[in-house]
Amino acid sequence: MGTFTLAARVLLALVFALTGIAKLPDPSGARQTFREFGAGDRLAGLGAVVLAPAELIVAAGLVFVPTARWAGIGAALLLLVFIAGIAAALGQGRRPDCGCFGAWRPTPIGRETLVRNGVLLLLALFVAATGPGPAVNRWVTAHGAGAVATAGVLVLAALVALMSRPAARGAGASQPLTLGTRPVLSAGQAAPAFTLRDAQGDERGLRSLSPAEMPLVLIFASTTCGSCLELLPHLARWERTLAERLRIAVIMRADTDAAQQIAEQYGLATVLADPDGAAVNSYGIAATPAGFALSPSGRILSGPALGHDAIENLLRLTLHLEAPIPTPWMQTTHAA
Repeated sequence: MGTFTLAARVLLALVFALTGIAKLPDPSGARQTFREFGAGDRLAGLGAVVLAPAELIVAAGLVFVPTARWAGIGAALLLLVFIAGIAAALGQGRRPDCGCFGAWRPTPIGRETLVRNGVLLLLALFVAATGPGPAVNRWVTAHGAGAVATAGVLVLAALVALMSRPAARGAGASQPLTLGTRPVLSAGQAAPAFTLRDAQGDERGLRSLSPAEMPLVLIFASTTCGSCLELLPHLARWERTLAERLRIAVIMRADTDAAQQIAEQYGLATVLADPDGAAVNSYGIAATPAGFALSPSGRILSGPALGHDAIENLLRLTLHLEAPIPTPWMQTTHAA
């Protein structure tokens, strides 16, 4: 029993430490997450300031025997708040970014988020009810190297399982929206030019989207695509955190009014309206959400990337690319 209690404490401490550290550099992202869950501006601002330190305090308290039980109670209270917020959002048909790991791994909430938090809640209640168990150093001293190594591997495996994004969704998941069937572009080709109206009604050409001579990532989306709408909060966050390294522009299959609404609702700086799908067709997009990375000279660096995970990887890849890759980015229809 003492070993299990200690393992629960260590696992909870690792989870709360990671989530707290992930939120610290991005208070604006945490504030946006609170807003997406329905909190008002004042509560969102308070939560963005308080949540990360609270998680780190809980993580530290779980490590030490005198404070472990109180930290377990604190962890349980935080998890109950998280579960209530997630359940309320899902009950309203909304799937905002859970904000669990900040900008490290943005993920829309779902039933698996409730399950994960439910498991952590049970562990926290167990620690609070049974007491702290043995101190870490005493347990290590009392057990052999093999037992310590085995326990460490099991705790890390449990941590990875809790942090992992599901590999696939069920039958009710939002699927990418199929649009066109033209041949896709490949790396090294010149990106097709276009002139579209932005959310303010101004005409914008391709060259105007990255005035700082940075790489440009074009994201093609549609207001009728559930996966696209799930992606938009993450695009807003990436747009803020990567502003000094690349530009992101969202091309919506929508009119200017809808593009303006999307820009305001999600806090996106650049949303272009493509009501007749001309830009989508010129890039040979087969489904949305989809992304292309363009060099400052206007050539394709990589793409198309289809689905949340592929677009996230496309952004990471673009930060390190110095020349076009020889083949298009692998397509996937997985939507986070």
